[in-house]
Amino acid sequence: MIRIEWAVLALSAGVVAGLVLGAFALVRSSVESYDPSPVPATDRHWRVVRRAFLVAAVAFLLFSIYGSLIPFRLQVPDLGERPPDRWLVWSFSRTDMAANFLLMVPGAYCLMGATCLRSRKWWVLGLASLATLLVCGLVTWINEFGQLWIARRVASWTDIVMQHLGAITGVAAWWISGALVSHWVWEFASQRRSASRWSWILELYMVGFVFYHLLPLDLTISVGEIGNKFVTGRINIIPFRDLSHRTADWVELLRDVAIYVPVGAFVTLWRTARLRSFSQSLCFGFLIAVAVEAGQVVVRSRFADSGDVLLGMLGVALGHFLVRRLARGKIADSTAAYRWGLASIAWMLVLPVVFWYPYELTQDSGSIRGAFEQFWSRPFERLIMGNSTLGITVIILRDLVAFVPLGLLLSQVAARVAKRSSVRRAATLAAGATIVAYATALELVQLVIVGRTADITDWGLFVVSGWMGLTLGLKATRQPSDAAGEESWSAESSDSSVHAR
Repeated sequence: MIRIEWAVLALSAGVVAGLVLGAFALVRSSVESYDPSPVPATDRHWRVVRRAFLVAAVAFLLFSIYGSLIPFRLQVPDLGERPPDRWLVWSFSRTDMAANFLLMVPGAYCLMGATCLRSRKWWVLGLASLATLLVCGLVTWINEFGQLWIARRVASWTDIVMQHLGAITGVAAWWISGALVSHWVWEFASQRRSASRWSWILELYMVGFVFYHLLPLDLTISVGEIGNKFVTGRINIIPFRDLSHRTADWVELLRDVAIYVPVGAFVTLWRTARLRSFSQSLCFGFLIAVAVEAGQVVVRSRFADSGDVLLGMLGVALGHFLVRRLARGKIADSTAAYRWGLASIAWMLVLPVVFWYPYELTQDSGSIRGAFEQFWSRPFERLIMGNSTLGITVIILRDLVAFVPLGLLLSQVAARVAKRSSVRRAATLAAGATIVAYATALELVQLVIVGRTADITDWGLFVVSGWMGLTLGLKATRQPSDAAGEESWSAESSDSSVHAR
């Protein structure tokens, strides 16, 4: 057992060393020539960034109140039974403590961005930090004392402490990374080149991609625990060793390939003035796939499988060829719109394979009627009350990964229908309506499938995610100006691809 443990540890160390050296060589060879044209920072763009932080802060804080007071079933507590200092209890559940800590971090971070954006003066940052902590503290006390009057909820002093610590962490994180993140958000609003905007979207995808694979971040460096994972089969060195003929296994294979397609587009476009060659993209993709699996080795609750690296390489190759193919197209091209429409339909055919498994239909009218009544439960009630923080995060990321690409695909159909802006607006409205109709059908069919649960929360996440992808796709795709005759991203990328060959 000890030999196996040290062998796994030595292998992990060798993989990490190889990744560092390989990443350094690739980055130096393909990124150093990147020289994007600077765009002047205008007040209009920074106002957009400030507004985005403010909207995000309000959304996070309101969601914390909503999640704390759900299911909104009022009960009058008998507070006379115990003194005021005993109205709240102490609870030391790790899951609850982590959930309450994370609940306030993003709200505090975004509130700092809305109040002191671009400020470098220490006293401004200090006042903004104090105001942020006061607002987050007020929300925290509303959350916990409000639970005294809500059935099935328990008010806790521990939750108050952890939410305050989360707010402090969010403020500290802004002091450390606020300038970098705010400039990153500004880049999307200010960039004129569509290639740069698409790179920004893919960077955002990569952030979610990494979190999805490394959550819940229960890390370990214990040689014994890593060796135990290897012995019990949770570290699989032989590719596809456990592959069977079950439908679920093939669905997972398809999912693993699909989530790496945007990674292939990312490594082809990221931080380079020209599209990378196939060999460079494949090397970058290999490094990312191996790094993700190596990271899962030290996460207690995750599985590491070398087969996922091979599937990731296939997805990276598909993403690279997709970018190459799109670089040859033009914006106002009916043929290109037709191809994007076929891609959208193909994606719509893939999603039922994942969301309708195990495909066992029921004809029991009572079961269907009960599932339909549960469908109209309060939004997020079943999600919050029945899952851990990890479960909630994974479900939200799953819905984002499913419908943001659909919105991006439909945005390209709307952008390429015609040059006339009125026709494009009509196509955009049609694309938005298509997302709503498709999300409704995808969710309602689950009413008659055994083992699946239809929920209005999933439907709402589908629609919002799809509209988000549609908006980002339209923003990232530059339309040619009838007066100025501006070049589109496709033309720019086509020129770059010629030089890259």
